[in-house]
Amino acid sequence: MSNCTFTLFIISLVQLGSSLLAQKDSTKILGEVHIKAIRSNSQMATSSSIIKTEELQHLNLGQDIPTLIQQLPALQLSTDAGNGIGYSYLYIRGMDAQRIQVNINGVPYNDAESQEVYWVNIPDLFSSADDIQVQRGIGFSAMGGTGLGGSISIKTTKRHLKPFLTYQTSFGSFNTFKNTLQASTGVLPDGWQITSRGSWIQSEGFVDRAWSRLGSFYLDVSKYGDRYTSHIIASHGRERTYQSWYGLSEEDYRAGDRQKNIAGTDYGSKAGEPFANQIDNYHQTHLQWIQNFLWKNGQQSSLTAYMTRGLGYYEDYKANQDFANYGNGLAGFGDLTRQLWLDNYLYGVNASHKIEKAQFSNTSAISFSYYMGDHFGRVNEFFTPPAGNALDRFYLNDAKKTDLTAFNKLVYQANKSSFVLDLQLRQVNYYSAGSLRNQSIFSFDKNFTFFNPKLGWSYTVDAKSKFYSFLGLSHREPVRSDFLDEDALSQPRPEKVYNLELGYEKKWTSSELKVNVFAMYFIDQLVPTGNINTVGAPIRQNVDKSYRAGAELEWNYCFSKKLSFYMNQYLAANRILDYTNYLIAYNESDYSVNASASEQINYTSTSIAFSPSWISYAELKYSPWSHTHLRLMNKIVSAQFLDNTSSVAKSIPLYSFTNLSLSHSLKLRGKQEIELNLLLNNLFNADYITRGYTYHSGHTVSPAGNVTRGSDYNFYFPQAGFNFLLGVGWKI
Repeated sequence: MSNCTFTLFIISLVQLGSSLLAQKDSTKILGEVHIKAIRSNSQMATSSSIIKTEELQHLNLGQDIPTLIQQLPALQLSTDAGNGIGYSYLYIRGMDAQRIQVNINGVPYNDAESQEVYWVNIPDLFSSADDIQVQRGIGFSAMGGTGLGGSISIKTTKRHLKPFLTYQTSFGSFNTFKNTLQASTGVLPDGWQITSRGSWIQSEGFVDRAWSRLGSFYLDVSKYGDRYTSHIIASHGRERTYQSWYGLSEEDYRAGDRQKNIAGTDYGSKAGEPFANQIDNYHQTHLQWIQNFLWKNGQQSSLTAYMTRGLGYYEDYKANQDFANYGNGLAGFGDLTRQLWLDNYLYGVNASHKIEKAQFSNTSAISFSYYMGDHFGRVNEFFTPPAGNALDRFYLNDAKKTDLTAFNKLVYQANKSSFVLDLQLRQVNYYSAGSLRNQSIFSFDKNFTFFNPKLGWSYTVDAKSKFYSFLGLSHREPVRSDFLDEDALSQPRPEKVYNLELGYEKKWTSSELKVNVFAMYFIDQLVPTGNINTVGAPIRQNVDKSYRAGAELEWNYCFSKKLSFYMNQYLAANRILDYTNYLIAYNESDYSVNASASEQINYTSTSIAFSPSWISYAELKYSPWSHTHLRLMNKIVSAQFLDNTSSVAKSIPLYSFTNLSLSHSLKLRGKQEIELNLLLNNLFNADYITRGYTYHSGHTVSPAGNVTRGSDYNFYFPQAGFNFLLGVGWKI
């Protein structure tokens, strides 16, 4: 019997036994059924945080979700435009979005091929969200795949007891504007509810020409019954942004030109003004059909079907191109503009069944998704007419990916202890073939089978304190760029991580403390090399053995009803145990690799790139009146290395910034309410960098055998200095 069949057999036995036990229990009736298969709960205590979005409305003035939730432990962010609008990136424990699983109502949001999370494609989703759960570490199984660094679960389905209409507008630095109109019927007497939202956000960005034009709508048609809920959700996001993912050279940064953008110049090769239409233009549509049931025997079931449709391109100017790469029989050299397209669909279904009794609960779930996408390029304009006929699509490759995941979570309560057994099986097939931009032909067909077991234990000392522990194993497959960036002799391998978490939580009358200690041991971790590809994505490589270990602390203290203090601290060691850095040498005559002049530098222990050892957040909140709140917020992130050589010359220094928010609500006649919010970002105008990349030019060898050593080149992503956002909200 294969491992796959055996694991499914064990999961089926556990589910069958749980169902037989459940038949002896009495039934229960719930008003609104809420299936919990997609999230951890109090019995599965792990290193996680839940934010009700209403708690952060004072920050919701146009910036993306990573900016709004950055106050959570072990989180850091970066933005291309420098002001939190447009392309934004979130990191958990130093790991980027390719290792963070994001779900919206249990539906996977990560791009199936790159595993990236493009928040820019779902602008203002925060306004439609009810709450957001952030899980650090691998955590327990959830719908939509697995994460290594963590997972983010966004819930948008919300039952509104009363109808409402809200309009929110905000404006601020860099010609930033946001308008959001949202309405709901509330739950009508027959159980129906309709909730809708429309949003428009625009900003010129801190970086030169890094403008954004973002629009979205959201519609949820729901039916609430005594034993079921049903949701049909349609949402659409459209983004047009000027590219700013190239970063700023160290030379320009040292010269004080922090807003320079080389996009539209083909790395300085274009004469005159930058190309005006160097844009990213993409739209994405999401459809979800969610059914939740409560059966008479008290068991709960959930069924979700979904479809995600994406279509768009980015356009760029290329100088002195060899026209032979743009069509058979073409000849000549010259400048051109081109569009690189994505055309993709994701279909899927999630199903779960939960039995919840006095001493135990059991959740069985299965999810399946099918992705298909085309990658192709088109030439818009040849500035020098070529000899011959250009192809309509000068490169074309397609991809298909299936993901089948099944898991069973059994929770058993014994006195003050709670035990969790979580077994997950995941089967992934990924196929892609066709031509690339350089006209080379490629093909790969990969199959992965992962078994991810997890164990948890929590002990409730009393009503105010508990201990918990977690031990688990998880895997994650390489992404598209990993296969394309590596050569045929060094194909990427899946990542494997063993994760141990130990935690303690304690509440007092006026304070609360949470402490979590973690250790993550990786085999074949895919770490960034420090370089990036043509669209700003990190180039990664496997390292045999590495680890991330540290502690997270949260403390909340109320001095009085008017004054409170919250802070969290993240301390970690992130090391590769054996690493080789390659400095390639090239022959000047034909630019072929010269193996004898190339160098290999070995490190027995070195820091992992882009992994800070310290992240700190502190917030002081003062409420002089019941509807007025003043918050002073500070974030500190320690130094990070741009590659895996632990070189100070290739690093980002420690940075710190302070924000101040002021919010006030006015109660008017009837049910009307006015919300006023002022957000002062980077209050002390700190000059700081959140992200960067580096590359080595390589050595060169002359025909006479003389070696000229290469140089390192660093690029940074500076963030905006002092800036502000002012918002007004009206609700009836």
